[in-house]
Amino acid sequence: NAPVFIWVGGGAWAYVDRNKEMDLCRKMAEKGIIMVSVGHRLSPALLGKDKRYEGVQHPAHVTDLAHAFLWVHENISEYGGDPQNIFVGGFSSGAQLATLLASDQKYLDQLGLSTSHIRAIIPVGGGYDIPHYRDLLAESDSAYLENHIYPVFGRSDEDQLDASPISFLDHFETPMLMISERSTYPYSRVFEEALSERGYEKFQVLNVHQETHASLWTALSKEENCIYRDFIVDYIRKSAVRK
Repeated sequence: NAPVFIWVGGGAWAYVDRNKEMDLCRKMAEKGIIMVSVGHRLSPALLGKDKRYEGVQHPAHVTDLAHAFLWVHENISEYGGDPQNIFVGGFSSGAQLATLLASDQKYLDQLGLSTSHIRAIIPVGGGYDIPHYRDLLAESDSAYLENHIYPVFGRSDEDQLDASPISFLDHFETPMLMISERSTYPYSRVFEEALSERGYEKFQVLNVHQETHASLWTALSKEENCIYRDFIVDYIRKSAVRK
């Protein structure tokens, strides 16, 4: 009956590798939490030197996460996990996917589950309003549109809004611990303000301004003693349903 944490690594929806999350997962498992590191189909990888032009677009990534959640829900008891205490989180692009799974009900509904089967989500360093994310990136370098935003989410505002957790707050009820660092704080702040405007109170926010996007991931994954990781562990323990 251990709590379960489904974790989705980051990588701009194009470079995600669940195997790179093993350091974090093992450190969390040492605290008594069953970890499930989940990957998904990848979008074209156009940001680096070694480009990959083939790939999927939204909603393939979150669809894969929904199927992973279904498998965990049906099978995790065989590994000592409690299907009533499944948490979902992720870093960067994984944070967006975890939040979208919990906010847009259709992905779990299609599989005979509901967002109520998610005990809580823990998104770390993500973006939750894709048009806002798009515009901020384009201000710094317009090449991000063709090399990143359009290959992942498509060109239309409709498709990009469909990938935005902020579009589905009217029925969002899942408890949440949202963590950001100084690079992604502008994205999380927009989401935090939207939640507050709707009177949603079941969320906590940890803004770690002394860390960068990369240094936060390194701290979570590599440091033997990490206060941010301990904060996540404590949140899971306190949020799990007691039997």
